[in-house]
Amino acid sequence: MCAKAFDAAGNLGVSGNITVTVHNSSTDIQIPVVNITSPLPESIVSGTIRVNFNYADNCGVKYIDLYVDGNHVLTAYDEAGNLGLSPSISFNIMNLR
Repeated sequence: MCAKAFDAAGNLGVSGNITVTVHNSSTDIQIPVVNITSPLPESIVSGTIRVNFNYADNCGVKYIDLYVDGNHVLTAYDEAGNLGLSPSISFNIMNLR
């Protein structure tokens, strides 16, 4: 690509050539994938619980929510606003008083 300019007298000036690359972005429609890796389904746990998980998305995950009432589900949101749900798992938390 080059630029051309004319002055009031009609003289032409031409810039040097440059290369321009255009990246057309497409709409992100791929949902994130998220899975709870521990605790294992149907396990019995107590005390402070660490929930481990893995996730992936073609454009990156923005944040992940964990819903803990009832069955346990992770929801992953990507930058485009797509959301993916982990498979629901249940585990019992036994805190004795």
